[in-house]
Amino acid sequence: AEMPESLTSLGAYAFYNCASLGQVSLGNIAEIGDYTFFGCASLTEVSLPAGLRSVGRQAFRNCSALAALTLRAEVAQIGAHAFYGCNSLTVYTDAAEAQEGWNARWNSSYRPVVYGCSFSQDGCLLSFRMPQNGIENTNVSVGISAPVRAGFVFAGWAESADGEVKYALNDLSSVAAGTTLYAVWTTQD
Repeated sequence: AEMPESLTSLGAYAFYNCASLGQVSLGNIAEIGDYTFFGCASLTEVSLPAGLRSVGRQAFRNCSALAALTLRAEVAQIGAHAFYGCNSLTVYTDAAEAQEGWNARWNSSYRPVVYGCSFSQDGCLLSFRMPQNGIENTNVSVGISAPVRAGFVFAGWAESADGEVKYALNDLSSVAAGTTLYAVWTTQD
């Protein structure tokens, strides 16, 4: 589904339990209401726009197929349990830490969060610097999901912008704090 450019807000329950919704591009959406995508179990890809400022309570709850999201630091508000039950999700954000307006339980499923990412103009993950304490909420049982970019496949991490893959997705525990890692993308066949 693709939202029209004129639409700036998605109301509460707009796609509630739309079990067959697989992908959604949110265009110019600035506000996602409470329970908007609750129970969209087939949702695998969501393109959150740079202008997004608010994500409601339980907005993506039980979107169990959702593996990766790019969340901008400009998102001022995230409601409680926004991503609860998204058991495959990894959040990539350019925020240095959870923002003041992000509810203490915004990530109540304790999914991995990669802070300090840099993104291209079109929202593609370029790189991130390994934090002192590693990636938040990463452990063997949780694992980390690959970032997503339309038309591309994530190949791994390099130590320079045009470098060769040096680390696979789940090799990040061996990366020293302060190391900048660059996403390597290959075109999708």
